[in-house]
Amino acid sequence: MINIQNAQKLAISKLVNGLGPDHSMEQNLNAQALLEEMIRIKELNDMVSTTEQLSKIVDFATSIKESSTKMSMLCSLHTLNSVVNNMKILLRKS
Repeated sequence: MINIQNAQKLAISKLVNGLGPDHSMEQNLNAQALLEEMIRIKELNDMVSTTEQLSKIVDFATSIKESSTKMSMLCSLHTLNSVVNNMKILLRKS
């Protein structure tokens, strides 16, 4: 079970990094789509919603560096919005 969780954490980390400006537009969009699907699964949502992962997403979404791209910022912001909306849904159910 621990190996599965470690693999899930590694996959999520790679997908979050895929939102970064160093990646192509296609990679940004693919990472966004996969993360949004994972957010809908509670166990994976908890892994995406860690301080470390959310910090990366916020950094990509709000970056003012010259190396930042509009697509990276847009996909990161959209993913962050999905996380927040999912948290609201989960809070309503509790």
